[in-house]
Amino acid sequence: MLTRQFFVNTHDQDVFDLSEKTPGYLIPLLKKAKKISQIIAYIWSFEDELVCTELDKYFKIPDDKNYHIKNLLSAKLGDPQYVFLEKVFKDFPNALPIFNKEEVDSYSFRVTYNGFEGFLSDPVPGDKAAITLVIPYPPRPRIYDGTSTDPISQGAPLKKTELTAWLKSNPDEAPYYFPTNPYIPTTCC
Repeated sequence: MLTRQFFVNTHDQDVFDLSEKTPGYLIPLLKKAKKISQIIAYIWSFEDELVCTELDKYFKIPDDKNYHIKNLLSAKLGDPQYVFLEKVFKDFPNALPIFNKEEVDSYSFRVTYNGFEGFLSDPVPGDKAAITLVIPYPPRPRIYDGTSTDPISQGAPLKKTELTAWLKSNPDEAPYYFPTNPYIPTTCC
């Protein structure tokens, strides 16, 4: 019996392979979502403190004219934000820009700080965008670096190796939506 299954929990990924059943028109949207998730994972990794600090500002003060998240997500070669994104996607230079000019103008971007999953919603009345993209940017959980013998550190919900694996995953290839750990924020667009 064929059923409609729009949402799948991360523990179901072996049972229901979304990459084979995803309609082709959704693939570009899923790639964008993965890239946003990878930017957040990079910030949390502290791989380059200066870059992470600057990227963090786009999520913490997303409506500030200097740090508007729309400018980050649509940055192209020559834009100041592009330099930071190049660090995140250094192994995948063709991953940028995330949104082109026409696409970015279709969205109203909002950041939420109380969840690990983002979502799409209707725009607020009077907004010129066609849809609102809510990006999750929760507080960074404790991350186990793999070296501590302290049982509390070892019980951290996220491991440095999991962040690294998600960052090394090609943003333009499946899996698009399931990092290996539910504490890595995901979004949709």
